[in-house]
Amino acid sequence: MMDSDRRVPFKEKTASGAFLFSGSDLSAKTVWKETKDAIGAPFLKAAFPEKAFGAPFLEYALNCLKKVRKFGVLMIRPDPGEEDAPEDGVEGDGRVKDLVNALKALCRDPGSGWGPYEPDILCGFFPDKTDQDCMEMGRAIQDRLHPEGAVTVSIGCARHPMIHFSKAQAFENARKAIDHAAFFGPGSRVVFDAVSLNISGDNRYQEGDIPGAVREYRSALRLDPTDVNVLNSLGVCYAIQEDWTRAVECFETALWLAPHEVMAVYNLALVDQARGEPDRALERYREVLDIQQDHFESLFQMGRLYLEKKEPGKAEACFQKAVSVRPGSGPAHRYLGECGMLLGKAQDAIRAFKKAVKINPNDAASLSALGSLFNEIGENPEVALAFCEQSVKIAPEEGLYRYRLGVLYHRHDRILEAEKALGEAQRLGYEAQALIDEIRKAREGNPS
Repeated sequence: MMDSDRRVPFKEKTASGAFLFSGSDLSAKTVWKETKDAIGAPFLKAAFPEKAFGAPFLEYALNCLKKVRKFGVLMIRPDPGEEDAPEDGVEGDGRVKDLVNALKALCRDPGSGWGPYEPDILCGFFPDKTDQDCMEMGRAIQDRLHPEGAVTVSIGCARHPMIHFSKAQAFENARKAIDHAAFFGPGSRVVFDAVSLNISGDNRYQEGDIPGAVREYRSALRLDPTDVNVLNSLGVCYAIQEDWTRAVECFETALWLAPHEVMAVYNLALVDQARGEPDRALERYREVLDIQQDHFESLFQMGRLYLEKKEPGKAEACFQKAVSVRPGSGPAHRYLGECGMLLGKAQDAIRAFKKAVKINPNDAASLSALGSLFNEIGENPEVALAFCEQSVKIAPEEGLYRYRLGVLYHRHDRILEAEKALGEAQRLGYEAQALIDEIRKAREGNPS
């Protein structure tokens, strides 16, 4: 196997060929995905003329807190609801004014302050207060605004000092706590903690910001070194960066904390696989199956490894189990078809490839293989040709598919098209010269 191929498992994010990423333990009930200008600066300026809203809020807050060593941060975001955007806007402005008055009442102590942190978020800061103090303030605001809970706000709190975070990061942390609160639904209150960082790391990972995710997960572990999910997710990020030593350290620490953690064992196997140690990887996949016998990803990867080791019989057994666990996996059916081809089971292979194409009509590998198999058994020649032509349209840079198309053109006596397809296959690195020479020799012997 080429070195570049070894890295494939950690480059893919599909379950059929990738590591397992933990994510947070929480499932969002209501996450506000659209930013609404619920707390607009023009309205605030008109309603509170004594307050300056010109400078960015964070700059103002940090200037106030320049000589303060300890403070708490409280952020408030109105929860979405049907009445968020009344036609005349008056009712919405009234609710915002109620919210601001409730927050303003808490900011009477010297050094404290409030303002809009984001268009839909108000923020207050309080010298000599803790995050728990801010939580109690948040509770009081929620109770004062809507005793019956008809219209709600979510609260996020943080404190300074806290491990290595700067004063500015205390505000960022309260913002992350707001996102954390969204996972619990409207009217929730959250103090910034390791889970907040886990969620923030997950968001960065999903956005493709792997270095940013690493920073969040590492900070989360400083708050909670025993969080197995965070360790696994951090290990996955290191693996994507091909920092194998750190990845293994994370997965092994997760296993030390939770000896039957399937994701950590599986990811260690993928590291072995990516580093070109197939036998060790197979041993780890078996460990996973000892814990969870229907673990699809391990069955899938074992099948791939057995194919690479040229043991199609063992590979077939793995993929048969894999498709029984997850019948909707197109890649698993495709690999099962490849096993059938290698074992000389043409009809079994055709059935598997047909299922793969039914699941994914743009599966070029399965389309090409079906065309080749139909040609091999002398069945449906026109369909076979159509499949091979479609595979080349989908994946024009795959030499094997060009070669198979050339073979079918040759069979259909479309010689010029056969030579062109085979020439492209040769250019793309698939050995086709022998058939090209055979076609040319036959044409020279029969120039008519």
